Amino acid sequence: MTNPTNKEELLTAVVEGRRVFASLLQSLNAAQMERPGVQADWSVKDIVAHICSWEASLCRWLAMIARDEVPDRPLSEADIDRMNAEFTAVNAQKSLDTVLAEFAALEAQIVAAVTAVPESDLFTPGRFPWRPPENPLWYMVGGNTFWHYDEHSKALAAL
Repeated sequence: MTNPTNKEELLTAVVEGRRVFASLLQSLNAAQMERPGVQADWSVKDIVAHICSWEASLCRWLAMIARDEVPDRPLSEADIDRMNAEFTAVNAQKSLDTVLAEFAALEAQIVAAVTAVPESDLFTPGRFPWRPPENPLWYMVGGNTFWHYDEHSKALAAL
């Protein structure tokens, strides 16, 4: 996939990426989804819950941006590791059905959150002083959606 150049292409990448990821999920049964060790010690359920946590964070960050606030996003690899550990601890208590329901519900929330952001905010390099100028805001969307799905799809496809 080539990088999106406008909001329509960005939304298409998000929805299509989710569709491909969801089709991998649909090919698995509950036992396959709950077996640990699919990716490191994570099960498919853990991977989906992890993705949902980052997607929900993205929606929160985009809402903060809409209010002209600086989002409380991770600033370092250590921050990402800390957040992943926190997400894992919270998500471990969730059932497979709950995780899959959250995944299904988040698509509409992501689409709404991205749709609410002006295209110029998404694609203008240097638009936000808290983002690296070479990484416009749409990179945050891609990193927490379609690039993230790709990152974890390989483990699911190997089942």
